[in-house]
Amino acid sequence: PTNFVILRRGDTAFLRMTFGSPLYYGQKIAIEPNNMYRHSLTLRSPDGTGRAAVIICDKLLLYSENCRSAQFAPTQPGAWQTVDATISSGQMGRKRLFGWLARPVELAVFGSGTSLDVTDIRLVDQADPAAHNLVRNGTFSAGTERWYFTDDEHLVWQIKDNYLATYFGGGVFGLLALLLLIGTGMIGALRAAWRG
Repeated sequence: PTNFVILRRGDTAFLRMTFGSPLYYGQKIAIEPNNMYRHSLTLRSPDGTGRAAVIICDKLLLYSENCRSAQFAPTQPGAWQTVDATISSGQMGRKRLFGWLARPVELAVFGSGTSLDVTDIRLVDQADPAAHNLVRNGTFSAGTERWYFTDDEHLVWQIKDNYLATYFGGGVFGLLALLLLIGTGMIGALRAAWRG
């Protein structure tokens, strides 16, 4: 699988992705339909093979629809570079259900090559020079707050053992609670069987 970690060098925090399977590192954003947005990020490819892509999509449960993307390739191996692109929102963010609700919109960063460092991710309304950044924690100064990852090959992330998965997710107390629940159910079933 792809691995990711938040690193700090001096005052700069950044996301380092080491690529294997396709991994998307994203967050939900609020955008307006039929608008132009300026997207920028600062990236570095330690060996020059890393490539970055930013994709903005309407989300429907696990699936993406109506996507817009921009791709970036650093030109200097090992050096930080700021790259930018203009992205049209199209129909993303449009209110659909009686004009009240819109599908969630997600901005995601993904890449290819061996590894890539990313920081200072920004998305601003191109028409408003004083617009605020729609991406929260784009500098990763607060770690992974507001960010989450998804992977197209989910089987590499799954623990195929219920007890081990419960221990991993809930610790010793979670595992004890599961065993207590199973034991209580079995004792109740045995008592009911004994009574006929």
